[in-house]
Amino acid sequence: MSKSKDKPTVFAYGFDAAGFVLPSDPLETAKYVVRFIGFRAEQSLEDADGIIVPSGIFEEFKEGGTYYDSRTYVVCDKDHLAKRTKEIFQNYKRGGWIAFLLRAVNNGRYSDYKDSDLAKNLLNAFFATVECHDPNPYVNCKADEFADYLHDFGISRTTFGSPREKHNPRVLAGERNAMVAAEILGQFFFLPLPSIEKSRGTVTKLVTKCADAILEYKRRNDLHLPAWVESIEFVSEKKLREEITTLEGQIIQRREDLSKWRRYKGIVSASGNALNGVVVELLRDYFKLDMHSKEEFIEDAMIYEGDKVLFVVEIKGVNGGLKRDHVNQVDSHRERLGISAEIPGLLIINDFSDIDGLAERKAKTFDALHTSHAEKLNIKILRTTTLLEIVRGSEAENDRGAKLVQLCSTAKPMVELPNIGNDPALPPPNE
Repeated sequence: MSKSKDKPTVFAYGFDAAGFVLPSDPLETAKYVVRFIGFRAEQSLEDADGIIVPSGIFEEFKEGGTYYDSRTYVVCDKDHLAKRTKEIFQNYKRGGWIAFLLRAVNNGRYSDYKDSDLAKNLLNAFFATVECHDPNPYVNCKADEFADYLHDFGISRTTFGSPREKHNPRVLAGERNAMVAAEILGQFFFLPLPSIEKSRGTVTKLVTKCADAILEYKRRNDLHLPAWVESIEFVSEKKLREEITTLEGQIIQRREDLSKWRRYKGIVSASGNALNGVVVELLRDYFKLDMHSKEEFIEDAMIYEGDKVLFVVEIKGVNGGLKRDHVNQVDSHRERLGISAEIPGLLIINDFSDIDGLAERKAKTFDALHTSHAEKLNIKILRTTTLLEIVRGSEAENDRGAKLVQLCSTAKPMVELPNIGNDPALPPPNE
């Protein structure tokens, strides 16, 4: 058996996503073993004794805006972030430690980027003020164990303070109201990470100096309990563990719910199969409509009420506006399914998808000849910009599906917002 089996294992996770070149083999030191885990690796983080993660690896800032805004915006893989967050919580419950190496942690001017990165999420959970700034080389070390790390990597780009709840972090560098390095709960560490060379040698030096500092710090400060002592449990201790498990489950559920709302917004930006999928998901999960469709042919969807077909649905994403061919395709789709022309077709269209800005999209109109043709063929037209507004104005409603069906049934042929600005169920959106 290798001697390394008795040594703690430290995972250096996601450094490839920060631009570093990863060593291909584990690194064994006298006190621990380092394994470099790629950002997309299947390896779970749960089983490590310690984890070192650079900030910013889950997010990408882009210029030029989205459909609703022209400012800088952030792109984040929420599903992967939720997976790694759960692993971090499980690791914490097992007694592992995690070090977040902070680059420039940008929450945005109005805190609109607060949930787009693993390190950022934990930093914001513990501290009320988090600010990024120009590199600051004047880092005042407050813990001897971290002197060597801060000597080589002590240039801060993020400062934080105002601990939340009853947390009492220990300042490792900086000041109480302006920390650049800190330890909290004995298991979470936040340290600065400057802009440095991304070679294998650099990442190896960075990770080992960080691990050396934390293990020495824990050796000096942790209370070690033998296994037989750990097995003794107070009633309050058991209750607190149960509460932590419940809260962790709630956090994970909230993140999944948030991801669902983010997907819904894709009805005004997606196209092809992605658009089909998110529209059907919205109709089924949000409006609670009975959708029948073949999984591989979502465009063959129909909306039912019991055994009765209410609409034959066609979903399209196009750069321009409505075309006669789009209307004819819905009619052919209905005919191909053997559905009577008395059953209305419903064309859900993400039109002018090449135009950024919700207001700019809504201002566009369709050729009256095409809408007249649709009305003759008993085909209703629902723009995804209109559908988005219906969603935004019906979140407090219980019978939202029935209202949507009524709006589509009475359309001539365009589905319109009812009494927008007057009906309390459909308040005007904040643009």
